[in-house]
Amino acid sequence: MRTPLKTFRNMKSRCYHPTDKKYLYYGGKGITIYEQWLKNPVSFATWSENNGWEPGKHIHRQDNSKGYTPDNCEWVSKEDHQAKHSRPGGGNESTYLDGATRARLWALAERLGIKRNELVKDAIKFYLDRQETKKEGK
Repeated sequence: MRTPLKTFRNMKSRCYHPTDKKYLYYGGKGITIYEQWLKNPVSFATWSENNGWEPGKHIHRQDNSKGYTPDNCEWVSKEDHQAKHSRPGGGNESTYLDGATRARLWALAERLGIKRNELVKDAIKFYLDRQETKKEGK
């Protein structure tokens, strides 16, 4: 069973550990966790229990450009969570790649003999790094 504290550990990993397979989409995009929750994970569990957590529900950020904060998070059913994340801008690779570009990358990966998801992940990382460099004026 997914508990609030297990959810918290997963959130922390994808936001703060570059080796996490989802880091690129969270920490790599600047997504953070509310400071009080970071300092005291039990406060996240308490907030969760007071704000709709039930077994089987998933944490959802209402605005995907913002972090995990009390005013940006809600607990939703698995079906609602999947529906919210499948739309453009939902935090998945469709945020960065249209279908045609993804298909071209997949074809390239096949020709190179590498995993499709690794090439897509590297392409998105390259894009995000370029965007950051542009922001810094380099």
